[in-house]
Amino acid sequence: MYTPKRRLLAATAALASALFLAGCADDDDPIASPSQPNSPSPSAAPSIDDFCKAKVAIDAAFLQGGPPEEGEGSESASPDPQVVGQGISATYKSLYDEYVRTAQPEVKADVEKQAAALDKAITDGNPEFFMDADFAAADKVVDDFLAERCEVSKLAATAADYEFEGLPAETSAGLTALTLTNEGEEFHEMVLMRIGDDVTESVEQLLQMDDDEVEGKVQPMGVVLAAPGTTATNFFELTPGRYAVLCFISEGSDAEHEFNGDGPPHFTKGMMEELKVVDPSEATASPSADATSDAESSSGSESSSGSSSGSSSGSSSSSGSSSASTASDDEETASPEPTSTSG
Repeated sequence: MYTPKRRLLAATAALASALFLAGCADDDDPIASPSQPNSPSPSAAPSIDDFCKAKVAIDAAFLQGGPPEEGEGSESASPDPQVVGQGISATYKSLYDEYVRTAQPEVKADVEKQAAALDKAITDGNPEFFMDADFAAADKVVDDFLAERCEVSKLAATAADYEFEGLPAETSAGLTALTLTNEGEEFHEMVLMRIGDDVTESVEQLLQMDDDEVEGKVQPMGVVLAAPGTTATNFFELTPGRYAVLCFISEGSDAEHEFNGDGPPHFTKGMMEELKVVDPSEATASPSADATSDAESSSGSESSSGSSSGSSSGSSSSSGSSSASTASDDEETASPEPTSTSG
């Protein structure tokens, strides 16, 4: 359903906060594509909306896969760094130029640090520039700034070994901040995938399909990843429909082994859920989701957990037994201050 190569690309991006992006967009002013970011006239002072859109464009580039991975499309495991650098430049350079141009004074220095890291990656041919600790730290500063300034809905969940807790069954469409708090001993992620409108199979059935079978049935939307004991946030533009929420990280991927665990994927042990996203006009009031925007939320508000979207199951998939976890109705899930992880 989601190949290891693509998952690792998304996961490492999230690890370094490269996917910890926020954006502000109106329904009448759609987000620009990565190759053509929206920008005002050169004479206009960049606004917070311009800055948010620049970050969303970078996010979209990562979600689309970014530059080729090592050896992709070739038998060689070590491609020419110059070729890799050219790919990085073609994918990200114009986006980061817009990111720097629209950067707000409060975080200008942090944005410039990230842009400098990109330039070095182009020179060195390093596609994992976003895993650098300084890059991640700068990105978190920008992340926190945008989360405060941009109007978003909030959705929080807690990862344990091996279940998602506090994830509601339903949330409203729109720009959403998804926060994952990892209280487990291993790395955990929430890979968000939109299921096609005409697809009738359950998440578990889709996971049992071969890549060729599932192609066209799901669309990868992004990932939130948190190291043990940390919290991470990503921002997604959610449209109405069904979403699979999964953890593909292998069992044994703890702080010592990172992503080198040799066990089965976490989703086979229970870390798979289904999230229903509905039009705001159709949303039902639910105490489990903190769906209020930053502009509307009060300083003392807390999000509380509701029922999980998945029901417990004893069936086995081809890669091991898998069951969807159900969070305790009375377990309270806070929305902690997001912190990025540097790997």
